[in-house]
Amino acid sequence: MLSKIRQYFELIKYCFFGGITTLLNLALLYVFVEIGMNYIVANTIAYIIAVVVNYVFSVFFVFEEKAEGVKQNIVQFGKFCSVRIGSLVLDNALFFLCVSVLGAPLWPSRIILSAAIIVGTYLLNKVFVFIKK
Repeated sequence: MLSKIRQYFELIKYCFFGGITTLLNLALLYVFVEIGMNYIVANTIAYIIAVVVNYVFSVFFVFEEKAEGVKQNIVQFGKFCSVRIGSLVLDNALFFLCVSVLGAPLWPSRIILSAAIIVGTYLLNKVFVFIKK
């Protein structure tokens, strides 16, 4: 029972801090697009900044499974970056498809894709990055 409560609490923390980093990502994207940057370039830069913030939140506030020692921290960070690079490539491809190919509006596309990325990266972080030893 206590294990289930911890899992739900972890999910709530992930959603809370993921929400903060998603808002940061969207705010940065807005600023970059408004100053005339291409939306894919803007998305990439905003995403990278938000990922760094999200890693700090994940390590210190969300996941209880902590890496111990320099080597384990480097491996964990490498896994985290691998998941995020993969999600960035997929996100940019789908963002381009939605906006440039299908003609969908930029902001609804961005919000829907952000929600999907949050769910996908939580699952990958849980089973691949922040796993119990």
